[in-house]
Amino acid sequence: MSRTMMARALVAVCAGILPPVALSAQIRTKSAPPPSAPERLEALAASPKLQASDWIQAARALEQAARLRTPGDVAVVTDLLGAATAYEIAGKLVPARRIAVDGARAALELGDVYTAGNAYMAAARLSLRLRDEAGAFSYIDHAKQLATSPRLTPEQTRAIIAQIGRM
Repeated sequence: MSRTMMARALVAVCAGILPPVALSAQIRTKSAPPPSAPERLEALAASPKLQASDWIQAARALEQAARLRTPGDVAVVTDLLGAATAYEIAGKLVPARRIAVDGARAALELGDVYTAGNAYMAAARLSLRLRDEAGAFSYIDHAKQLATSPRLTPEQTRAIIAQIGRM
């Protein structure tokens, strides 16, 4: 093969390869948008925890993330229920219960009856741990009412009723 033909073949090969390579380079150099304030707080909350104060910090970060989100964002419920769990792990049962109820209300606003029922049952369990039987009965009553919702599947209804039965 002559040098001219070799050069032409190389140009042809390069012409077919270079555009994808150039596009690939552009894709690699584009950076992802910076995380939002709630996402940064959620990342902080997800960091490893070694002591109760770490769980409290995580709970506070998730509470703040929920407040920063727009109304109707499903992440609000996730953040609130995560905060309630973190407070509970840290032994802070009063704020855990308050946030669990806030999570239940937020879930109901989104039409998520099942998550709301589970959150009310979490609040009921926390109330019992706080020796607040009246509070527990109130949250169980909320969950019972939600268990009758036509929005729930039969399995979801049974799951909520089973939790009530274990109380």
